[in-house]
Amino acid sequence: MIDKELGRKKGMAKNYSNLGIVHRVRGKLDEAEKMHQKALDQYKEEDMTNQDSLLALIYGNLGNVYLARKDLGKAEDMYWEALQILEDMGHKEGMANQYGNLGLIYRHRGELEKAKEIHKKALRINKKLKRKKEMANQYGNLALVYEALNRQRLARCLYQQAIEVYQQVGMPHMVEKVQGWLNDLPDEE
Repeated sequence: MIDKELGRKKGMAKNYSNLGIVHRVRGKLDEAEKMHQKALDQYKEEDMTNQDSLLALIYGNLGNVYLARKDLGKAEDMYWEALQILEDMGHKEGMANQYGNLGLIYRHRGELEKAKEIHKKALRINKKLKRKKEMANQYGNLALVYEALNRQRLARCLYQQAIEVYQQVGMPHMVEKVQGWLNDLPDEE
């Protein structure tokens, strides 16, 4: 790593975090956690400012590792750490991402009202920013929440919105996935 040879801590932190993402995608969660921890260590050694989207990214990536392990408490803590930094910076895109991640945590825990509210918050930000793919993600997440709340009509509408937006942005694999959820949705009684 050139950054290591040059002693650039921030570059090293970014590289370690990127390696952590690769390990997580490959299912090597212990290695992923180690890489993200090394990234945090580089941050602490350099005593970099907490007003940095890279630090928020590292916390968010650690949250993703913990979510993959089903360690919802640790994942939630990491997402809140990331969100606090992003809110302080006014970094709307990152805030929307972290709200979406927190919504997943709450849905997995069965805290459906909390999940619904936080996914709506993520959706509002993404709409303002015109982030279509992320809007589609939140429509799908909200649909899953409403389905769990036995509100099939709302879930059906949200699945359809997600499908439309995924079609607009050219994501046929997501259209197919959400269409499967929609097809499996029971009729309302």
